[in-house]
Formats: sequence, structure tokens, C-alpha cells
Amino acid sequence: MSVINSKENLCEQIERAVQFADKTFGDGHLLVERYVDSPRHIEVQIFGDEFGNVVHLFERECSLQRRHQKIIEEAPAHNLPDKIRNEILKAAVVGAKNINYINAGTFEFLVTQDSKFYFLEANTRLQVEHTVTEEITGFDMIAWQLMVASKSPLPCEQSEIFVKGHAIECRIYAENPIKDFCPSPGTAHHVSWPVNLRVDAAFENKGAVPSFYDPMVAKLIASGDDRKVALNRLQKGLIQTSILGLTTNIEFLIDLLSDPCVIKGHLHTQLVNRFVQTHSSKNLDIAAIACAAAIENYKTNSFRLPLPWHGTVGPLDRLSFDSKAPFGQLTLTNEDASFEVRLMKVDANQVIMEIEGRTLTVTIRLNKNFSYAVYEGQVNGLNWTGLKNGPGFELMVSGRRMQISAAKFGFKSLGASKNILTASVPGVISHILFETGDQIAIGDTIVIVEAMKMENRICSNMTGSVKEIRCQKSDIVESGQVVAVLSPESPESAESIPS
Repeated sequence: MSVINSKENLCEQIERAVQFADKTFGDGHLLVERYVDSPRHIEVQIFGDEFGNVVHLFERECSLQRRHQKIIEEAPAHNLPDKIRNEILKAAVVGAKNINYINAGTFEFLVTQDSKFYFLEANTRLQVEHTVTEEITGFDMIAWQLMVASKSPLPCEQSEIFVKGHAIECRIYAENPIKDFCPSPGTAHHVSWPVNLRVDAAFENKGAVPSFYDPMVAKLIASGDDRKVALNRLQKGLIQTSILGLTTNIEFLIDLLSDPCVIKGHLHTQLVNRFVQTHSSKNLDIAAIACAAAIENYKTNSFRLPLPWHGTVGPLDRLSFDSKAPFGQLTLTNEDASFEVRLMKVDANQVIMEIEGRTLTVTIRLNKNFSYAVYEGQVNGLNWTGLKNGPGFELMVSGRRMQISAAKFGFKSLGASKNILTASVPGVISHILFETGDQIAIGDTIVIVEAMKMENRICSNMTGSVKEIRCQKSDIVESGQVVAVLSPESPESAESIPS
């Protein structure tokens, strides 16, 4: 999709889009349609049977999206004028009847800021977000599908379908929001879902997320008498969710649901993009260090309370009494910084420590529901879960996953020379758009890696030529693998190229 905002160079822009589509997909045909800026995405759940009956099960709000894919949905739509709601519901039913539609379906619409609406598409299936419709109507959509498939009539008429309360769903993805929502496949070593929400998940306690499918791991669905209650329950459920081993969007969802526009229900399809631009991840680094220190202390001392003159106990050195760290000191470092952890007080299930002038209180307990050691508790009021992972630690603090070891802390960033292009995610090479020797400009897409139903474009960051293509179409590549080498216009500026 390309957005054209002016008539200048219109033919040139169309020609470029045709060439790209033809080269990428083997088909240069284009559809030209009106661009609607920052609309609401409203869809209607409909059902039809073989007897000509069609009903709607009201609408869903699906405006919170990234990469044109929904991440939070709710029903019914909040702040939608009744006149527009009734017109959209009627349009969906009329559209389904006119094509003799049978079974479950979703008619989707865009609603402009001035309350005009336009038909977008119809999805001929149940969708991910059908759960919120089930919550507000009390009907089982799968059961309805089976009835229609067995040539039975719909179980009720339109006059028998009502809205009861409000429901909100969020999708948990294995992706990294701070890296443009880049898919992050891997293995979840430990999973704990909230007990007070409906959870539709790919696995219960642990499981793998391969790079070949959609990165969605689970759906959390909260319902209540009104939107405020449902929203509050969903936020609490996300905070209670723990996934170790996978980088997910949980922390991002927690922050997004706390945004004033989301709380007030002032939603549109560009809200997430604008939120990303102003959103900064909470500074949880020190909190994670504190949790790692608490685990290490727990494993070393089992919370016995030795006196300072008892000597050295594991990493908590008490050879000489230190009034600033009466229960020992632990140093954790990364490439850029060292963190001195001073243990001020140690009780049965609580450690009070000081890190870089900040006092942190960590409660810790061993979760005995698992065959391996999983620790959990709170750090300055934030929920955390963690486990020892080899020499290091795997932690989730308030929805954010972090890894800590004695020599490394935080996420590892993959550095690369400017003229070397690497795959940002593991996946399959779906398209190679340039060949060795071709001239390129900044921003040109050189290679496309398909991973988890998303296209990840690897683009040129210089003007020059392609020196080498190190992959072939359909190759499976790993994250960080070199896929192409470029030559800048000025040979003198080229950097060394690893073999």
C-alpha cells in the first residue's frame, strides 16, 4: 500500500508502485481508493443460514492496530453515535442478504471523524476477536457454525439478541515493540496466565513459537458490566501474566491501555503509531537487577540470617563488616556499567537493598507448582517472576522480559557495518529485489524476509551498488545472518566485510 498525498509526480509514483508490485508479487495491477486519515475500524459480526435468515451480533471496535493488524478489540464500540451504529448494522445485514451469505462472517467498515462510514471488506470466517462478541451476547459462535453447517436454521432471531455489558480483548504477540514490533520467535520456558480472565492460549505452562506462523501467543479477554470495569480487569490480568523465554508485547499493552485516549475511548487506526512515537519504556533495569540479586541471595543463603562475622557466603562477601551493606554486596555488570547491590536487610521472604542510591524492597517466594525453581514476588510494588537460566537470570518485571548475568545485562543489540545487511528476524527469504552490480538508493528494499506472516524488509542505508547477495529465495535465515553486502558510491568509505 502506498499513500499519495498530492498530484505532483502522480504518474511517476504510480509507475514506481506498479514496478514494485510486479517485481515482488508478479502482478502489477493496482486498486486506487480514497485514503481515509485516522478512521475508526468498526466491524459487524453476522451469521446467515441456508433458509435466507441473516442476523447481526452487534459491532466490534478494532481501531487499535499496528502494521494494519489488530492488537486490542472491544465490543460494543464505545462513543459510537446510535445513528451510525444502526446504519452500519443494517448495512452489514443487507450486504449479507444480497449475496445469500451462509455461516459466520464479518463485515468491516471505516468510520471517518465526521461520522461517515465506508465498506472495507468482508471476512468469510470467524475472526480472532469473535471472543468479545461471545462475551457480550452469551452465544457460542462455534456451536452456531456447526448448526449452520448441519443445515439447521439459526438458533434465534434478531429480536432475541441483546448486548450485556462490555468486553475487551488484547492479543499477546511474541514480538519486540521497541524494535518496530519485530517478531521474536523462541521458546517459553515458563508461562503463568491470569486466573480471573478468559484466556485462549497456544500453550499452558511452556511451549515453542516457531518463525513460520503468526506471532500471536494468546488472547486475554476481560468482561464486565461496563467498559471501565472490563478495562480495569484486563490491565490487572496483563500485570499478572508471566512469560519467561519469549520477548512479548505485554509491557507495551499495559502502557497502551493506560493511555488517556484509550481510557476515554477516543480511538482511531493511527493511535498506536502515534503512541509508539511518544512512548518510552519504563526504566525497569534497576528493578530487574534487584530481583536477580534477590534470587541469588535466596539460592545462596536460603534466607538464613548469618551474622557479619560468619565470613564469606557465596557471592555475598562479608569478610569485613560494611555498615552500608550489613548483609553483603553483589556486583552485576554489563558492557557499559556495573551495578553495586548493597543488601540492607534480609527477612524470611523480603530483601531490602540499595542500588545506585535507590532503595528497593523485593519480596520473593518459590513457586512450588513447577518441577523447576520459579521465583516470584514484588519489587517496589511491581509484579515480577524469574528463574535461574544457566549462569544468568530470566526475569519478567511488570510485563517486560529481561535477561541478566554477571557479565551481561539487558538486551543484546546486534551491531553491523553500514554496508552489511543482516536479517533482523529468523525467517524465509521470500523476495530478492536486486542483483549483484545493481545500483541502489537509500531506502531501497534489497531483500524481504517473511517471518510469522509478516514481511520484514531489509533496506539499503546508502546510495551505491550491490556488491554481493548472500542468500537465495526460499533460504531459511537466522537473526543476524548476513544477507547482502553493499558498496557505497565512494569506495574509500567502505568498511571491512566479515566472511
